[in-house]
Amino acid sequence: MSSWRYLTSDEVLEISRPHGVSEVVNLDKLDACTGAPSQSFAGVDLYPTIMDKATAIAYAIAKIYHPFLDGNKRAAAASVLAMCYVNGYSPKVTQFELVAVILLVAEGQISRDDLSGFIRGKLL
Repeated sequence: MSSWRYLTSDEVLEISRPHGVSEVVNLDKLDACTGAPSQSFAGVDLYPTIMDKATAIAYAIAKIYHPFLDGNKRAAAASVLAMCYVNGYSPKVTQFELVAVILLVAEGQISRDDLSGFIRGKLL
């Protein structure tokens, strides 16, 4: 896909609120999370596929930056789905599966690559 649609910090806040996500601890950290999927190096997209992009934002929220006081895992899960949906993809994943995999990410039991593989499997 040549033109990606990225989530903004305001959009992540909006999609996370219904899931009980609390206030932002640090807006710069949330901005870093929403900027992660669009990162590039030497003109090359670091996250070239929707799986990579959805993984980048979820991993940044749940594992790296923790921009919310409470609800980072819920925000990460909502962001995976939203990132896919706004780019025309509909993952076939249950709430139980998504919650379980995000918990594993947050606990350090699976890697970023494992999360990307999980998302890939739910899009095929």
